Amino acid sequence: MNSMNKVAALAMGALLVASANATWYTSEAAFLAATVGPNYTEDFNNFTNFGNPLDGTQTTWSAPGGNGFGFDAAAAQGLWSNIGALSTNIANDPITLTFTGSPTTAFGARVSNTNISGGNIPGQIALNLSNGANTVVDVTGGEQFIGWADSTVTITSATFTASSAATNNWVQLDHIIQGTATPVPEPATLSVLALGALAAIRRRKAK
Repeated sequence: MNSMNKVAALAMGALLVASANATWYTSEAAFLAATVGPNYTEDFNNFTNFGNPLDGTQTTWSAPGGNGFGFDAAAAQGLWSNIGALSTNIANDPITLTFTGSPTTAFGARVSNTNISGGNIPGQIALNLSNGANTVVDVTGGEQFIGWADSTVTITSATFTASSAATNNWVQLDHIIQGTATPVPEPATLSVLALGALAAIRRRKAK
């Protein structure tokens, strides 16, 4: 590889680093690697019974929170407790999470599409974030992780909607994670790194 190609490769690497924390993650391990500091994970471990503590009469529920993070969940037609997960009382009703506490710049959850009994069914989950980032997750194979990390923009809310060929769908959320995305280098820092790399290439070439 000649010097110019090496410089181009380094520049491309810098761009990848700069964009790595502004993307969707389908791997929970990769998502966590793109975060820094303590996070809050809600596993709904206190949801031990189907329909208890949320039985559809509650349209909002506030997570206990931790490490400075928290969220309020809402469904217009009522929330429902699946065992170890959050769902809705009425089919096809979206769930919206509104984040509280410390600024959330990294967010993820395990999502699935369920039937009236809480069993997984094939389908998709649409996720719309307040920062304008939107995606659709295929949950045909069961529960899937989806996450987003961007150190430059705070996420204030996330809305999940289930859909499938079935007439009725109930979105289910579990293992909700809030945290802080790893900051990426400032452009000036990247320039310095690139110049340093170029100087190193020149020194190697001169020997």
